[in-house]
Amino acid sequence: MTDKSMFTELDQYQWFNDIDALEEASNLDLSSRLLSDTPPAPLSLVLTIMQEIVSRPEVVAAWSSAPMDGQIGPEESFLLMWYSNYLDYKYGNETTAVDEATGHMRRLVHGVYSGVDDPKLRAALLTEGIVYDDGETAA
Repeated sequence: MTDKSMFTELDQYQWFNDIDALEEASNLDLSSRLLSDTPPAPLSLVLTIMQEIVSRPEVVAAWSSAPMDGQIGPEESFLLMWYSNYLDYKYGNETTAVDEATGHMRRLVHGVYSGVDDPKLRAALLTEGIVYDDGETAA
């Protein structure tokens, strides 16, 4: 179990407080995963994760805290690191879904895409070959 006692500034977010239970239930070892060994993710899962991300104002604020080609500050990076861990525990890391969702967030929050349902975002995700169209819609 992760010792989170020194991260009290994140205690205000329910997702942060849920990490321990998710970590225990998932039995994931986030340190042992290699992306090269991870199979592609279904598009519907990536879009579902992105919808969850955009529903969290503090996460969107962290992603948009710097210009698209700029460096995100340490406090925002810290929050994004913990939120990414939360997503891995919640959605699992058997596929590249969390990495693909978070990898496109900066472009989304900076207006390259009009929203999670933007066809350009869908096309970009599918073009890279790391996401496949499973024919489902995002939850």
